[in-house]
Amino acid sequence: MRVQGTLVWNISPLMSSTEPPIMYSVSMWSLPYEQGAPLRLLQAQERAFLRDLREAVEKRVENKIASARRFAVRVRNHAKMVDCYLTTYYNHKSFFGNKKKVSEDIIESPQNYHIYEGLSTLTNISRYDLPDPDVYRDFFRLNKLYDFPLLASTCTYFRGCPINRLDVAIAYDLPELVGKYKKSVSEVLNKAQPKS
Repeated sequence: MRVQGTLVWNISPLMSSTEPPIMYSVSMWSLPYEQGAPLRLLQAQERAFLRDLREAVEKRVENKIASARRFAVRVRNHAKMVDCYLTTYYNHKSFFGNKKKVSEDIIESPQNYHIYEGLSTLTNISRYDLPDPDVYRDFFRLNKLYDFPLLASTCTYFRGCPINRLDVAIAYDLPELVGKYKKSVSEVLNKAQPKS
């Protein structure tokens, strides 16, 4: 205990956390403990260490799934935003008009075309989940607006629409994956517990 206290005291100025780290006194050898060792303390520390290690792994898996879901939401929002710009472009483009001029006008002043408001009313995407128009202005300077296909053109009769499958994954598949993972962990833990 004195060694732990001295170690924590000496490294505390280097740590960014205000709480001291948890330190475990464990022996992970398969050999039995020495005669006179604090057996109950070491066994309790070992159980606490293994429990915390399992919880850290579980949280890591859940955090990875949550991170994948956040990324999928960003991809979906971006795809729908580009599609909204593209739909506006096709609605305002004339046969003999200059496509570059029309696209630049839409990109430079999306508020005149109500792009953000239209996307919020047509979908369940909040305006606050979307990047600022400046981000899309820079994006469309690198990628020409009229070079993108409409989302409807990516749909097929047999496979459906990729954007709809992404919506299903965000709403159902990824949350169900967390539930399945928790269920499988609890089944394994129930099997591993000794029966009394």
